Amino acid sequence: MLLLPTILFAQKIKIKKNKVLFDKKEVAIIESPQRDLYTFSYLNGEKAFDAEYKAISISEIQDHQYLEMTAADGTKTEILYEILQTSFNTKKIIIRLLSKKYGLIDANGINKENVAAFFAEERESISEKYMQAAAKAKLEADERAKTVGRYKPYVQPD
Repeated sequence: MLLLPTILFAQKIKIKKNKVLFDKKEVAIIESPQRDLYTFSYLNGEKAFDAEYKAISISEIQDHQYLEMTAADGTKTEILYEILQTSFNTKKIIIRLLSKKYGLIDANGINKENVAAFFAEERESISEKYMQAAAKAKLEADERAKTVGRYKPYVQPD
C-alpha cells in the first residue's frame, strides 16, 4: 500500500524518434551527435542546453562520474551524475536526474526559467575536485610501489 503513491505519481519517460515523452506527451527533443554528449532542445527546435557525461578514474576499481552542462549561450557548470531510477538507457537516467532533482524538464517541457536559474547558480568545480583526488591516489599508489619494491618480497621454493 505504501508503494501505491510512488507508482501513481512517477512519470513514465520514453524516448521515441529523438522526442522525450513524459506519460506519452512530447516535452523535449534529445539528440546525441557524439558518444556521451546529449543536446536538449525545446519542441520548436531551439537549443536549450547540452549535457556531457564524463568520468575520472581514481583507481582500477573506482571512478567518479559527473555531467558537464553547457547552456545555449556557452555558460558551463558541472553536476554529479546520479542514478535516481534503474535503467539501461543512459538518456533516461539523465532525463530523470534533470527532471526530478533540478527541475529543468517537466510535463510541460523544458522550463526556461529553471534552466536560466540553474546556469546562474554558482557551483564548485567537480572535475577539479576529482582530478585532485585522482592525483592524490596516484601519489599514494606510487609510494606503495616504492615500499614494496624496497623490501623485495619473494617466496623461497622450499
